[in-house]
Amino acid sequence: MKLFKTYKTIPALLLASTLVFAQHPKIAKDLERADPSSMVDVIIQFKHPPTEAHHQKIRSRGGVHKKSLDLVNGSLYSVPAGKLKELADDPDVVRMSRDHEVRGMLNQTAPAVTVDIAFQYGWTGAGVGIAILDSGASDSHDLNDNNGNNGTAKR
Repeated sequence: MKLFKTYKTIPALLLASTLVFAQHPKIAKDLERADPSSMVDVIIQFKHPPTEAHHQKIRSRGGVHKKSLDLVNGSLYSVPAGKLKELADDPDVVRMSRDHEVRGMLNQTAPAVTVDIAFQYGWTGAGVGIAILDSGASDSHDLNDNNGNNGTAKR
């Protein structure tokens, strides 16, 4: 009988462990792995442009407002990682993502503009300026090469 009771508790333990490690739908995956005792820089997007009341909610949980990001109805904050889930539970919050450093990637640039053909004709591009900025806000794959690679690191 004792063996039966042990097996009966296993599904409950599995369910509990799944709930503990389940990802919050508003929190980016890389934030889920943050040390709860650390401070992390996050971009919090809201349903509407954040107000002083939103900033105060963050501050009351140990966060610091660093910069407003009006274009995305959000702001950049430094917050205790241990408070992320609590902050994400706010109905006004749409998404929380880490503030990543952004830098140019040239591995797709040359093939995208067929620079090899231009070089064959002696064209160097001197005096011409081109910038391709990808915010990542869209899932469009318009900058892929012929093999479907988009130059981002595989996770």
